[in-house]
Formats: sequence, C-alpha cells, structure tokens
Amino acid sequence: MNKLNKIKRVFCPLPLAGLLAFFCIFPANAQSITGIWLTENGESKVEIYERSGELFGKVIWVKEPTEKAQKSVGVTILKNFVLQEDNTYTGSIFAPHLNKTFKGAITPKSESEITVHGFLGISLFGSSQYWERANSINN
Repeated sequence: MNKLNKIKRVFCPLPLAGLLAFFCIFPANAQSITGIWLTENGESKVEIYERSGELFGKVIWVKEPTEKAQKSVGVTILKNFVLQEDNTYTGSIFAPHLNKTFKGAITPKSESEITVHGFLGISLFGSSQYWERANSINN
C-alpha cells in the first residue's frame, strides 16, 4: 500500500467524525411552538410568538361572546418562555380570570400538540392543558 492511500485511510474519516460530533453536541433545533393554538376546551386561541429570543403568547380570539371574556382578547398570558435542555420551555403564565401569574412550562408533544402546565412553587402543585395547533384565527 502506498503512502498516499495510508494518509487517505487515516484522514478521510476525520471530517465525517467531526461532522458527527458537531451534530451530537449541537442537536437540531427544537420543534417550533410559534403559531396559533386552540386551548384545551376550544374556549380561546393564543398566538405564540418570538421576541428578543423569548416566547410570548397573547389571546387573539375567545369563543364566549360575553364582555368579560372579550376583555381577555389582546392580553399577553405567556411571558418570557425560554427553551431548556429537556426540550421544555419555561416562563410565566398569567391567568386573567384569577388576575394571578404562575410559573409555567410548555412541552411540545408533536408538531400539532403542546402541553401547557401552570404551577405555584413546584410543578407538582399545578394543572396542565393540551393545546392543538389551529390553522387560523377563524377555524
């Protein structure tokens, strides 16, 4: 075997190994949760959007035609959510009907479903909702 073949055998796998190491260290981006989401009981739609590297969510539609329900349209209920290593986003959730802010976590389950969990203190003391991705404000 000549010297050039020996060098190729040793050094050709190195770029491949480097590329593989890069993808192991820097995994593919997490699923995007930006967009319009229908809340668990279909009572409202929330638009999740990115601003300055953090995610926020505001109510853009409510099913109930009452004046009280309509007042929540435009209210930012998800604030300062950032992606954690476990593919969960953490931030705070404002509950307009209680006028309280809670710690929150959003976990993507699929491209079309997320779990939104609000809690007080520790995650055990809270509740979760499953939201589905909506195609638009109207449907």
